[in-house]
Amino acid sequence: MPRAQRRAWRRPGPLAFPAWRRVARALPRPLLGHLLPPLLHRSEDLARARGSDVAVRAGARGRSSACRSGAPERRPPGGAIVTETRRALVLGGSGYVGREVVCSLAAAGARVVFTYRRGAAVAEALSAETGARGYSTDLASPSAIRALFAELHAEGTSPDLLVHCAVVSGTDALADVTDARFDELHAVNVRSVFVAVQSFAAYLSGRPGDVVLTAALDGIAKIPASVHFAATQSARLGMTQALAKELGPRDVRLNLVLLGALGGGISAGLDPARLADYKRYSALQRTGAPAEAARAITRLALHNRWMTGSVLPITGGL
Repeated sequence: MPRAQRRAWRRPGPLAFPAWRRVARALPRPLLGHLLPPLLHRSEDLARARGSDVAVRAGARGRSSACRSGAPERRPPGGAIVTETRRALVLGGSGYVGREVVCSLAAAGARVVFTYRRGAAVAEALSAETGARGYSTDLASPSAIRALFAELHAEGTSPDLLVHCAVVSGTDALADVTDARFDELHAVNVRSVFVAVQSFAAYLSGRPGDVVLTAALDGIAKIPASVHFAATQSARLGMTQALAKELGPRDVRLNLVLLGALGGGISAGLDPARLADYKRYSALQRTGAPAEAARAITRLALHNRWMTGSVLPITGGL
């Protein structure tokens, strides 16, 4: 780029000059209202252009280490921004959505570990593909969850990012729900969330952190749903809001991604007529893909700074 053009490229916006500010103060307010927005937009355009130019030139010199590693910027409480590699734990990482989350986080540069229960072959293939480590863990057992966090802490790899994708579905009618079945769903869908977040927070040791939970639309929408399953999904919504309030002062953000009907996973057990209704009444008129859900979860996990206690609907507009 010619030198004169570079000088023009770096030229600040007009409101950066004291003379322009004096003129702006002297103008009548109605006239200023017409003139000021274009000037501000011009200043913002130049600032964005300068930022892009600096990023391109820095990349050409090979100094963009955060981009190479995929590590996002982190701002500890009261401190400056630092760049570090995130350590992520994905519960239910061998599931329909979970394995896409593992792939997405690993591709973004995070060091990922994940849990699985029955999908040993899927877990091995996922580890080979992404380099993530899989742990066979019974999420219905609080002691197994706590033992996993203790093991990671002993290895010096305690996570600062937790994603809970594990879920046990239920399509039983009210009269068919047994006590054992009710307890099974609540053990994995509710209690494991509580125990995992409790353990996660205990081992953060003052570090900032992020938690992303997932839930099905059944928990908040007035749609046909099995009551024992819907209750567990509603519980996740309540836990999201309460946990966010408690953990917020420690710079821990906790949000929930609300998932609509997908092309597989627990949605595969839906009645065909009900699945057709989902498609008919959703804005996009189709089911979602697990990669679409994973992208939203990854972005919320790695790039969110000021949103907590919130529900992000990924439902296709239902």
